[in-house]
Amino acid sequence: MQDIDHDRQEVKRLANRLLAMIGTAAPPAACALSSIRWELMRRLFTLLMLEQLCGPRRRDMASDLLGRWKAHSLAWTTQRIGHDWDGYVVDAQTMLSEISAFCEPA
Repeated sequence: MQDIDHDRQEVKRLANRLLAMIGTAAPPAACALSSIRWELMRRLFTLLMLEQLCGPRRRDMASDLLGRWKAHSLAWTTQRIGHDWDGYVVDAQTMLSEISAFCEPA
């Protein structure tokens, strides 16, 4: 469980970094935003796969969160973010809030 706790902390740290990055009036450089989104996606996917082993409740929660994150990521392309920064911020804040809540100790 120590590894999964570390992974939860790392995902939460990355979610907080992305929250800080989107807390600006204008979008950050697309490269910087894409980089943190990619790293968060990579770490979140690893965590959610580990969570599959933590019993049916966590498995179901992880599966649900993975589906929502995937839909969010596919919907918000770099181009769309550039055209609708305010919409992205609102949607991302909601998604990141859910991720952070999921990362709290089970």
